[in-house]
Amino acid sequence: MKSIFTPLVIGTLIAAAVNSALYFVATELLGHELFVDPDGVGANPGLAVSALAPAMLTVFFTIIGGVVVAAIALATKNPRNSWRFLTLVGLALSFAPTGFASVGVGSTFLWLSAMHVVAGAAVIPLVDRVLPEEKTPEVDTEKAASDLPSGDDA
Repeated sequence: MKSIFTPLVIGTLIAAAVNSALYFVATELLGHELFVDPDGVGANPGLAVSALAPAMLTVFFTIIGGVVVAAIALATKNPRNSWRFLTLVGLALSFAPTGFASVGVGSTFLWLSAMHVVAGAAVIPLVDRVLPEEKTPEVDTEKAASDLPSGDDA
């Protein structure tokens, strides 16, 4: 489990930093204001995305990803394939709430979607590299020790 934690933290920090940089590029350099509609109906996209939101949400959702990867590592036979499948499906599904939240504000959808892709690109491959392809069966060390030949048999 410890081998999974380090790349998850590194990926999270990279993704949070890059997403914060994307936010500042969008808002400060290009002058786009990022607004979301909490109702998701497009009537009132008046809630501005704060400067801390990209980093905080990236960290929050990668913590959830850490719980998912721990469950996958413990419960599945093929952790790496399960991780790939679930994270890619989750990444694809993450565009739906982004689309509803940014109804009527196309640039917000594009910038927030880019942040989702950055988070996935930073975290998924790093964790994928440390997950085993197949889980090895646990060996009962007491039984294995009793199966070894003793020195008295010679």
